[in-house]
Amino acid sequence: MNSTRRMIGVFQSNARQIKPGVTYSRLLLAVIGVLVVSLAGCGGNNNTNNHPAGLSITTSGLPNGAVGAAYQQALAATGGTPPYTWSVTSSQSPLPAGLALSSAGMITGVPTTAETSSFSVQVTDSGSSTAEASLNITITTTALSVSTTALSFSTSAAQSFTVSGGIGTVTESDNCAQLGVANVTPPSSGVLGTWTVSPLSNGLCSISFTDSSGTSVSVSVTVDIQSAGTSNMTIQMEESSDCNNVTIYFRFFDETDNLVWPPPPSDYYFPYSNQVYATTISCKTGAKICYGGSFYTNTEQPNYWGVGINNDEACPNCCYTCGDTTTPVNILSCSARAAAKVELNDALSISHGRGRPAPVSRGPVWDGGKESLK
Repeated sequence: MNSTRRMIGVFQSNARQIKPGVTYSRLLLAVIGVLVVSLAGCGGNNNTNNHPAGLSITTSGLPNGAVGAAYQQALAATGGTPPYTWSVTSSQSPLPAGLALSSAGMITGVPTTAETSSFSVQVTDSGSSTAEASLNITITTTALSVSTTALSFSTSAAQSFTVSGGIGTVTESDNCAQLGVANVTPPSSGVLGTWTVSPLSNGLCSISFTDSSGTSVSVSVTVDIQSAGTSNMTIQMEESSDCNNVTIYFRFFDETDNLVWPPPPSDYYFPYSNQVYATTISCKTGAKICYGGSFYTNTEQPNYWGVGINNDEACPNCCYTCGDTTTPVNILSCSARAAAKVELNDALSISHGRGRPAPVSRGPVWDGGKESLK
Protein backbone atom coordinates (compact mmCIF):
# COMPACT_ATOMS: atom_id res chain seq x y z
CA MET A 1 0.00 0.00 0.00
CA ASN A 2 3.04 2.31 0.28
CA SER A 3 2.98 2.65 -3.49
CA THR A 4 -0.58 3.90 -3.22
CA ARG A 5 0.42 6.56 -0.74
CA ARG A 6 3.21 7.64 -3.02
CA MET A 7 0.79 7.86 -5.92
CA ILE A 8 -1.60 9.98 -3.82
CA GLY A 9 1.28 12.19 -2.81
CA VAL A 10 2.21 12.67 -6.39
CA PHE A 11 -1.31 13.68 -7.26
CA GLN A 12 -1.39 16.02 -4.27
CA SER A 13 1.82 17.74 -5.38
CA ASN A 14 0.67 17.89 -8.93
CA ALA A 15 -2.65 19.33 -7.89
CA ARG A 16 -0.96 22.59 -7.17
CA GLN A 17 0.22 22.64 -10.74
CA ILE A 18 -3.17 22.04 -12.37
CA LYS A 19 -3.80 24.36 -15.14
CA PRO A 20 -6.81 26.54 -15.03
CA GLY A 21 -9.92 24.87 -16.43
CA VAL A 22 -9.20 21.42 -14.95
CA THR A 23 -11.73 20.74 -12.25
CA TYR A 24 -11.18 18.91 -9.00
CA SER A 25 -13.75 16.24 -9.99
CA ARG A 26 -11.65 15.18 -12.90
CA LEU A 27 -8.70 14.96 -10.63
CA LEU A 28 -10.68 12.78 -8.21
CA LEU A 29 -11.64 10.35 -10.96
CA ALA A 30 -8.03 10.04 -11.99
CA VAL A 31 -7.01 9.25 -8.40
CA ILE A 32 -9.72 6.61 -8.09
CA GLY A 33 -8.49 4.96 -11.32
CA VAL A 34 -4.95 4.84 -10.02
CA LEU A 35 -6.14 3.29 -6.77
CA VAL A 36 -8.07 0.57 -8.59
CA VAL A 37 -5.06 -0.33 -10.69
CA SER A 38 -2.81 -0.26 -7.65
CA LEU A 39 -5.12 -2.43 -5.55
CA ALA A 40 -5.40 -4.96 -8.36
CA GLY A 41 -1.66 -5.21 -8.41
CA CYS A 42 -1.12 -5.63 -4.66
CA GLY A 43 -4.25 -7.46 -3.55
CA GLY A 44 -2.71 -10.95 -4.06
CA ASN A 45 -3.73 -13.86 -6.40
CA ASN A 46 -7.36 -14.76 -5.67
CA ASN A 47 -7.68 -17.15 -8.64
CA THR A 48 -8.31 -20.92 -7.65
CA ASN A 49 -7.45 -23.94 -9.95
CA ASN A 50 -10.82 -25.78 -10.19
CA HIS A 51 -9.72 -28.38 -12.84
CA PRO A 52 -10.29 -31.98 -11.58
CA ALA A 53 -7.40 -34.35 -10.86
CA GLY A 54 -6.30 -36.69 -13.65
CA LEU A 55 -8.51 -39.74 -14.37
CA SER A 56 -6.99 -43.12 -13.38
CA ILE A 57 -8.05 -46.74 -12.76
CA THR A 58 -7.45 -47.86 -9.19
CA THR A 59 -8.26 -51.58 -9.64
CA SER A 60 -4.89 -53.32 -9.82
CA GLY A 61 -5.91 -56.98 -9.59
CA LEU A 62 -8.92 -59.29 -9.88
CA PRO A 63 -9.78 -62.44 -7.88
CA ASN A 64 -9.70 -65.89 -9.45
CA GLY A 65 -12.89 -67.59 -10.55
CA ALA A 66 -14.00 -71.19 -10.98
CA VAL A 67 -15.66 -72.96 -13.86
CA GLY A 68 -19.40 -73.20 -13.28
CA ALA A 69 -19.39 -70.74 -10.34
CA ALA A 70 -20.98 -67.28 -10.62
CA TYR A 71 -18.41 -64.46 -10.81
CA GLN A 72 -18.93 -60.79 -9.90
CA GLN A 73 -16.33 -58.07 -9.45
CA ALA A 74 -16.53 -54.24 -9.72
CA LEU A 75 -13.82 -52.07 -11.29
CA ALA A 76 -12.93 -48.74 -9.69
CA ALA A 77 -11.52 -45.41 -10.94
CA THR A 78 -10.70 -42.02 -9.48
CA GLY A 79 -10.33 -38.47 -10.77
CA GLY A 80 -11.86 -37.04 -13.87
CA THR A 81 -15.50 -36.05 -13.93
CA PRO A 82 -17.97 -38.87 -13.11
CA PRO A 83 -19.99 -40.68 -14.25
CA TYR A 84 -17.60 -43.19 -15.80
CA THR A 85 -18.13 -45.51 -18.75
CA TRP A 86 -16.15 -48.77 -18.96
CA SER A 87 -15.18 -51.00 -21.87
CA VAL A 88 -12.73 -53.73 -22.90
CA THR A 89 -10.31 -52.13 -25.35
CA SER A 90 -9.23 -55.16 -27.39
CA SER A 91 -11.36 -57.93 -28.86
CA GLN A 92 -8.18 -59.97 -29.38
CA SER A 93 -7.70 -60.15 -25.60
CA PRO A 94 -11.21 -60.70 -24.23
CA LEU A 95 -12.42 -61.60 -20.80
CA PRO A 96 -12.56 -65.31 -19.87
CA ALA A 97 -15.31 -67.23 -21.66
CA GLY A 98 -18.62 -66.71 -19.91
CA LEU A 99 -17.72 -63.28 -18.39
CA ALA A 100 -18.65 -59.77 -19.60
CA LEU A 101 -17.85 -56.19 -18.54
CA SER A 102 -20.81 -53.80 -18.19
CA SER A 103 -20.54 -50.07 -18.99
CA ALA A 104 -20.91 -49.47 -15.23
CA GLY A 105 -17.67 -51.35 -14.59
CA MET A 106 -19.03 -54.67 -13.29
CA ILE A 107 -17.53 -58.00 -14.47
CA THR A 108 -20.15 -60.74 -14.16
CA GLY A 109 -21.06 -64.16 -15.53
CA VAL A 110 -20.40 -67.86 -15.10
CA PRO A 111 -16.99 -68.99 -16.43
CA THR A 112 -17.10 -71.99 -18.75
CA THR A 113 -13.41 -72.65 -19.42
CA ALA A 114 -10.37 -73.05 -17.20
CA GLU A 115 -7.89 -70.36 -18.38
CA THR A 116 -5.89 -67.27 -17.48
CA SER A 117 -7.04 -64.30 -19.55
CA SER A 118 -5.09 -61.00 -19.84
CA PHE A 119 -7.01 -58.01 -21.18
CA SER A 120 -7.15 -54.20 -21.15
CA VAL A 121 -9.98 -52.05 -19.86
CA GLN A 122 -10.71 -48.38 -20.48
CA VAL A 123 -12.65 -45.88 -18.43
CA THR A 124 -14.06 -42.68 -19.94
CA ASP A 125 -15.41 -39.82 -17.85
CA SER A 126 -18.13 -37.31 -18.76
CA GLY A 127 -15.50 -34.93 -20.10
CA SER A 128 -14.23 -37.58 -22.54
CA SER A 129 -10.99 -38.08 -20.62
CA THR A 130 -9.82 -41.73 -20.69
CA ALA A 131 -7.57 -44.03 -18.73
CA GLU A 132 -6.50 -47.63 -19.39
CA ALA A 133 -5.21 -50.54 -17.31
CA SER A 134 -4.12 -54.12 -17.99
CA LEU A 135 -5.75 -56.81 -15.86
CA ASN A 136 -6.04 -60.60 -15.80
CA ILE A 137 -8.38 -63.22 -14.37
CA THR A 138 -7.52 -66.86 -13.74
CA ILE A 139 -10.37 -69.37 -14.00
CA THR A 140 -9.75 -72.74 -12.37
CA THR A 141 -11.71 -75.96 -12.50
CA THR A 142 -12.19 -78.90 -10.15
CA ALA A 143 -13.15 -82.29 -11.53
CA LEU A 144 -16.66 -83.46 -10.72
CA SER A 145 -16.42 -85.72 -7.69
CA VAL A 146 -18.38 -87.31 -4.85
CA SER A 147 -17.09 -87.83 -1.32
CA THR A 148 -17.90 -91.56 -1.53
CA THR A 149 -18.79 -93.90 -4.36
CA ALA A 150 -20.76 -96.38 -2.23
CA LEU A 151 -23.22 -96.24 0.65
CA SER A 152 -24.08 -99.41 2.56
CA PHE A 153 -26.97 -99.51 5.04
CA SER A 154 -27.31 -102.15 7.73
CA THR A 155 -29.54 -99.93 9.88
CA SER A 156 -32.29 -97.42 9.14
CA ALA A 157 -30.08 -94.41 9.96
CA ALA A 158 -29.68 -91.90 7.11
CA GLN A 159 -26.28 -91.29 5.51
CA SER A 160 -24.93 -88.40 3.46
CA PHE A 161 -22.32 -87.57 0.83
CA THR A 162 -21.17 -84.43 -0.96
CA VAL A 163 -20.91 -83.50 -4.65
CA SER A 164 -18.33 -80.91 -5.74
CA GLY A 165 -16.57 -79.54 -8.81
CA GLY A 166 -17.71 -80.11 -12.34
CA ILE A 167 -17.90 -77.95 -15.45
CA GLY A 168 -21.01 -75.90 -16.12
CA THR A 169 -24.33 -77.33 -15.02
CA VAL A 170 -24.37 -80.55 -12.98
CA THR A 171 -27.46 -82.75 -13.16
CA GLU A 172 -28.55 -85.73 -11.02
CA SER A 173 -30.51 -88.91 -11.69
CA ASP A 174 -31.27 -91.97 -9.58
CA ASN A 175 -33.55 -95.00 -9.42
CA CYS A 176 -33.64 -95.35 -5.64
CA ALA A 177 -37.17 -94.09 -5.01
CA GLN A 178 -38.45 -95.87 -8.12
CA LEU A 179 -37.16 -99.20 -6.80
CA GLY A 180 -38.37 -98.44 -3.28
CA VAL A 181 -34.84 -98.78 -1.90
CA ALA A 182 -34.19 -95.26 -0.53
CA ASN A 183 -35.21 -91.62 -0.51
CA VAL A 184 -32.59 -89.27 -1.96
CA THR A 185 -32.70 -85.66 -0.72
CA PRO A 186 -30.69 -82.98 -2.59
CA PRO A 187 -28.97 -79.92 -1.07
CA SER A 188 -31.11 -76.93 -0.22
CA SER A 189 -30.00 -75.20 -3.42
CA GLY A 190 -28.71 -76.72 -6.64
CA VAL A 191 -26.94 -80.03 -7.09
CA LEU A 192 -23.50 -79.32 -5.61
CA GLY A 193 -23.38 -79.83 -1.86
CA THR A 194 -24.54 -82.41 0.67
CA TRP A 195 -27.04 -85.12 -0.30
CA THR A 196 -28.92 -87.27 2.23
CA VAL A 197 -29.99 -90.87 1.62
CA SER A 198 -32.61 -92.54 3.82
CA PRO A 199 -33.11 -96.32 3.40
CA LEU A 200 -36.59 -97.66 2.74
CA SER A 201 -36.19 -101.39 2.08
CA ASN A 202 -33.50 -103.91 1.21
CA GLY A 203 -32.12 -103.68 -2.28
CA LEU A 204 -29.69 -101.94 -4.62
CA CYS A 205 -29.90 -98.61 -6.48
CA SER A 206 -27.58 -95.93 -7.82
CA ILE A 207 -27.28 -92.13 -7.91
CA SER A 208 -25.51 -90.47 -10.86
CA PHE A 209 -24.19 -86.95 -11.52
CA THR A 210 -23.18 -85.51 -14.90
CA ASP A 211 -21.69 -82.10 -15.74
CA SER A 212 -21.85 -80.09 -18.96
CA SER A 213 -18.67 -81.72 -20.31
CA GLY A 214 -20.26 -85.17 -20.08
CA THR A 215 -18.20 -86.27 -17.08
CA SER A 216 -20.19 -88.57 -14.77
CA VAL A 217 -19.72 -89.93 -11.27
CA SER A 218 -22.04 -92.22 -9.33
CA VAL A 219 -22.82 -93.51 -5.86
CA SER A 220 -24.06 -97.06 -5.38
CA VAL A 221 -26.55 -97.67 -2.58
CA THR A 222 -26.91 -101.04 -0.85
CA VAL A 223 -29.62 -101.46 1.77
CA ASP A 224 -29.39 -104.67 3.81
CA ILE A 225 -31.28 -104.21 7.07
CA GLN A 226 -32.08 -107.40 8.95
CA SER A 227 -33.64 -108.33 12.25
CA ALA A 228 -31.14 -108.53 15.06
CA GLY A 229 -29.97 -111.89 16.30
CA THR A 230 -28.88 -115.28 14.97
CA SER A 231 -30.86 -118.50 14.80
CA ASN A 232 -29.99 -122.17 14.37
CA MET A 233 -32.14 -123.60 11.63
CA THR A 234 -32.35 -127.32 10.73
CA ILE A 235 -33.30 -128.16 7.16
CA GLN A 236 -34.41 -131.75 6.42
CA MET A 237 -33.90 -133.39 3.02
CA GLU A 238 -34.79 -136.91 1.80
CA GLU A 239 -34.07 -138.66 -1.48
CA SER A 240 -37.09 -140.39 -2.97
CA SER A 241 -36.84 -144.09 -3.75
CA ASP A 242 -37.48 -143.38 -7.43
CA CYS A 243 -33.97 -141.85 -7.65
CA ASN A 244 -32.45 -145.37 -7.61
CA ASN A 245 -29.64 -144.42 -5.25
CA VAL A 246 -28.12 -141.69 -7.43
CA THR A 247 -26.03 -139.15 -5.60
CA ILE A 248 -27.85 -135.87 -5.02
CA TYR A 249 -25.83 -132.73 -4.40
CA PHE A 250 -27.34 -129.70 -2.64
CA ARG A 251 -26.58 -126.36 -0.99
CA PHE A 252 -28.38 -123.77 1.14
CA PHE A 253 -28.44 -120.08 0.21
CA ASP A 254 -29.05 -117.00 2.34
CA GLU A 255 -30.53 -114.78 -0.35
CA THR A 256 -30.74 -111.85 2.06
CA ASP A 257 -27.05 -111.67 2.98
CA ASN A 258 -25.67 -113.58 -0.03
CA LEU A 259 -24.28 -116.49 2.00
CA VAL A 260 -23.84 -120.13 0.94
CA TRP A 261 -23.62 -123.38 2.92
CA PRO A 262 -21.20 -125.03 2.43
CA PRO A 263 -18.88 -122.45 0.85
CA PRO A 264 -18.29 -123.17 -2.86
CA PRO A 265 -16.94 -125.18 -4.52
CA SER A 266 -18.04 -127.73 -1.90
CA ASP A 267 -21.50 -129.35 -1.91
CA TYR A 268 -23.53 -131.41 0.53
CA TYR A 269 -24.65 -134.75 -0.93
CA PHE A 270 -26.80 -137.81 -0.16
CA PRO A 271 -24.66 -140.93 -0.04
CA TYR A 272 -27.73 -143.17 0.00
CA SER A 273 -31.51 -143.08 -0.53
CA ASN A 274 -34.57 -143.48 1.72
CA GLN A 275 -32.91 -141.55 4.54
CA VAL A 276 -33.64 -138.13 6.02
CA TYR A 277 -30.59 -135.89 5.84
CA ALA A 278 -30.74 -133.04 8.40
CA THR A 279 -28.42 -130.03 8.17
CA THR A 280 -28.31 -127.31 10.83
CA ILE A 281 -27.05 -123.89 9.82
CA SER A 282 -26.51 -120.71 11.82
CA CYS A 283 -28.25 -117.83 10.04
CA LYS A 284 -29.42 -114.32 10.74
CA THR A 285 -32.92 -114.27 12.16
CA GLY A 286 -35.39 -113.23 9.52
CA ALA A 287 -33.11 -113.95 6.55
CA LYS A 288 -34.46 -115.77 3.49
CA ILE A 289 -32.90 -119.25 3.28
CA CYS A 290 -33.40 -121.36 0.13
CA TYR A 291 -32.25 -124.84 -0.84
CA GLY A 292 -31.11 -126.11 -4.19
CA GLY A 293 -30.06 -129.56 -5.40
CA SER A 294 -29.24 -131.57 -8.50
CA PHE A 295 -28.27 -135.05 -9.65
CA TYR A 296 -26.65 -136.46 -12.75
CA THR A 297 -27.31 -139.67 -14.65
CA ASN A 298 -24.80 -141.59 -16.70
CA THR A 299 -26.00 -139.65 -19.74
CA GLU A 300 -25.28 -136.37 -17.93
CA GLN A 301 -28.94 -135.35 -17.95
CA PRO A 302 -29.42 -133.26 -14.78
CA ASN A 303 -32.47 -132.84 -12.60
CA TYR A 304 -32.89 -129.87 -10.24
CA TRP A 305 -34.68 -129.02 -7.05
CA GLY A 306 -35.37 -125.64 -5.46
CA VAL A 307 -33.15 -122.83 -6.67
CA GLY A 308 -30.65 -125.26 -8.16
CA ILE A 309 -27.11 -125.98 -7.07
CA ASN A 310 -26.03 -122.45 -8.09
CA ASN A 311 -29.02 -120.49 -6.76
CA ASP A 312 -29.97 -119.42 -10.28
CA GLU A 313 -33.38 -121.08 -10.71
CA ALA A 314 -36.87 -119.76 -10.07
CA CYS A 315 -38.61 -121.45 -7.18
CA PRO A 316 -41.84 -120.32 -5.48
CA ASN A 317 -41.83 -122.75 -2.53
CA CYS A 318 -38.28 -123.74 -1.62
CA CYS A 319 -37.29 -120.97 0.82
CA TYR A 320 -37.69 -120.52 4.56
CA THR A 321 -37.43 -117.65 7.01
CA CYS A 322 -34.46 -118.18 9.30
CA GLY A 323 -35.47 -118.96 12.88
CA ASP A 324 -34.84 -121.48 15.64
CA THR A 325 -36.86 -124.20 13.95
CA THR A 326 -36.71 -127.43 11.97
CA THR A 327 -38.22 -127.54 8.51
CA PRO A 328 -40.53 -130.29 7.23
CA VAL A 329 -38.80 -133.04 5.30
CA ASN A 330 -38.15 -132.00 1.71
CA ILE A 331 -38.60 -135.15 -0.39
CA LEU A 332 -36.59 -134.86 -3.60
CA SER A 333 -38.24 -136.99 -6.27
CA CYS A 334 -36.44 -138.03 -9.45
CA SER A 335 -39.52 -139.13 -11.37
CA ALA A 336 -39.75 -135.84 -13.27
CA ARG A 337 -36.83 -135.54 -15.66
CA ALA A 338 -35.70 -132.07 -16.71
CA ALA A 339 -33.87 -132.29 -19.99
CA ALA A 340 -31.05 -129.75 -20.33
CA LYS A 341 -27.97 -129.10 -22.31
CA VAL A 342 -24.71 -129.54 -20.40
CA GLU A 343 -21.21 -128.29 -21.10
CA LEU A 344 -19.09 -131.40 -20.62
CA ASN A 345 -15.81 -129.51 -20.22
CA ASP A 346 -17.03 -127.22 -17.46
CA ALA A 347 -16.29 -129.24 -14.32
CA LEU A 348 -17.15 -128.20 -10.78
CA SER A 349 -15.09 -129.57 -7.91
CA ILE A 350 -17.24 -130.90 -5.08
CA SER A 351 -16.64 -131.85 -1.49
CA HIS A 352 -15.99 -135.55 -2.05
CA GLY A 353 -13.44 -134.96 -4.80
CA ARG A 354 -15.44 -135.83 -7.93
CA GLY A 355 -15.86 -133.51 -10.87
CA ARG A 356 -19.09 -133.02 -12.74
CA PRO A 357 -20.07 -130.91 -15.74
CA ALA A 358 -22.10 -127.78 -15.05
CA PRO A 359 -25.48 -127.74 -16.85
CA VAL A 360 -27.05 -124.74 -18.52
CA SER A 361 -30.56 -123.86 -19.76
CA ARG A 362 -32.09 -125.96 -17.02
CA GLY A 363 -35.49 -125.81 -15.37
CA PRO A 364 -36.36 -126.40 -11.70
CA VAL A 365 -37.83 -129.68 -10.53
CA TRP A 366 -39.20 -130.21 -7.04
CA ASP A 367 -41.77 -132.29 -5.19
CA GLY A 368 -45.02 -130.38 -5.61
CA GLY A 369 -46.48 -131.89 -2.44
CA LYS A 370 -43.70 -130.60 -0.18
CA GLU A 371 -44.71 -128.52 2.80
CA SER A 372 -43.26 -125.04 3.20
CA LEU A 373 -42.78 -122.71 6.15
CA LYS A 374 -43.09 -119.64 3.92
